[in-house]
Amino acid sequence: MVTTSAKVKGKASGKQSKKFLEQKAPLRLASIIGQQQETKAKAKVDKHHRHDKEPERTEQKARSSAKDKLKEVKTALKAEKAKTKKEKAKARKQDTKQQSRRTSGSATQQPNTESTSTRTSKPRRRVAFA
Repeated sequence: MVTTSAKVKGKASGKQSKKFLEQKAPLRLASIIGQQQETKAKAKVDKHHRHDKEPERTEQKARSSAKDKLKEVKTALKAEKAKTKKEKAKARKQDTKQQSRRTSGSATQQPNTESTSTRTSKPRRRVAFA
């Protein structure tokens, strides 16, 4: 039996040194890459500066007017809530005055159950926290 060895003399397989044809080629490649990065950076900066320079005033006015309207609505609701609260307090005072007049005027009569059912304000809800 004859064994043959197929060894190739020379460099290791798969690895080759980089060869540039000219000395200026790596410098040209680096400058091209740098220019591309600069153009990308400028595009980003311009994109952000456009928004700063040209704010759309109509949207800002619309937002402010919407905020103003919201504030007006809130104040109107608060005023209405305060008004109803005062009305309820007055109604409660009147009910208690009427009941005291009825009981003081006729001490022999039993308290009238109709006055509690004709109360204009809603009964208070009791809340228990566990």
